[in-house]
Amino acid sequence: MSELPKGWKITDIGSITTIKTGRTPSKSEPKFFNGNIPFVKPGDMDKPEPLETSEEYISQEGADEVGLLPKDTVLVSCIGNLGKVSILAVPAACNQQINAILPNDEIEPRYIYYWAKQIKGWLEANASATTVTIINKGRFSKAPLPLPPLPEQRRIVAKLDSLFARSRRARQELTHIPRLVEHYKQAILAKAFSGDTYPMVNLGDVLESTQNGLSKRSGEEGIPVNVMRLSDLQDANFSPSEPRTILLNNIERERFAATPGDVFCIRVNGSTSIVGRMFVFPNSENWAFCDHFIRIRVNQMLLDPHYLTLFFATQDARRRIETSFVSSAGQKTVSMKVLSAFNIPIPEVSIQREIVSQISHTFNYIDKLAQEATHATTLLDRLDQATLAKAFRGELVTHETAEPTPAPPARPEIYQTTFAL
Repeated sequence: MSELPKGWKITDIGSITTIKTGRTPSKSEPKFFNGNIPFVKPGDMDKPEPLETSEEYISQEGADEVGLLPKDTVLVSCIGNLGKVSILAVPAACNQQINAILPNDEIEPRYIYYWAKQIKGWLEANASATTVTIINKGRFSKAPLPLPPLPEQRRIVAKLDSLFARSRRARQELTHIPRLVEHYKQAILAKAFSGDTYPMVNLGDVLESTQNGLSKRSGEEGIPVNVMRLSDLQDANFSPSEPRTILLNNIERERFAATPGDVFCIRVNGSTSIVGRMFVFPNSENWAFCDHFIRIRVNQMLLDPHYLTLFFATQDARRRIETSFVSSAGQKTVSMKVLSAFNIPIPEVSIQREIVSQISHTFNYIDKLAQEATHATTLLDRLDQATLAKAFRGELVTHETAEPTPAPPARPEIYQTTFAL
């Protein structure tokens, strides 16, 4: 660490504060639970700060058993997911995965809070090398703390509060981007497929064939073939990383073949948002498909496969599919009978391809903006950490001990008279 400003010192956090490791009341005593005192676990530390609620609560008797932590206590997770930080808005207790830094009159609590938010690297470097990373109370107490005088601590906290409020607002605005992206895409799709400009054609009239996928999970004879599964999809697009291969005979290979231009519909899944999603198979390699999918082959002289998938991505089509599910044992299923009944606006194939091209171009542009928003969020995280590092090097605010800049000497009267002329 570079040289600290005058009046600062480096100390161990345990030398100037009281640290307690949390405890869990005995589960065999029902009287310890279901009270009104928050019982904080690491999962609760993702909530907005300062922390005043938790998933589980304990009674006053439970708090007497494990110890009640006062308001302004700083909590740091020190088992497993190291370095989560919260500050208490109300008295609470915490479990044994958390070390608690109790407030005192000599240190601004939020100064400790901000300090704790930038020691994750130190925690990871000093954790016990076990299956689960641990920083025990003794080791945690040795964490180095740059400590300025109390008035300067308060100025640093005020500055950090202001800067972090700005980054929180920016981060909050960025969280709206995915919703806006989806809304804009749906508006484009609705525009493309609305109105009566083109003749409406029943999907069943332009189908060449449909086929549900392969149900078996292994084979005893034949040729090894990659079998497409839901795990081979990324955002409903074909993107295999670890394909499963099974032996298929000649009849199976022909019946369940996936060829370029085939449309695949997700036939069954537990998620409403996934069932009925479609994509065009892009691969020319040796692939078959499992029974989570329906293969749809259309007359490509009349209907472009990509145009079809865009139609079924519209909000109106999704609503109709989602109201036509058959549900069993938590799984939702869409049938080809339901899909075949859709009427689709079908212009000439050349116009379909132009629509697909324009939509794809626009979607790519929108996705690029969304990626930039994600990158901006990452930059905000880095900016927060850089700001904290600057604060604890003593470079964020001016120091009380700094000598005032001397005022320039007054000009002699003769100079004043000369320039007046």
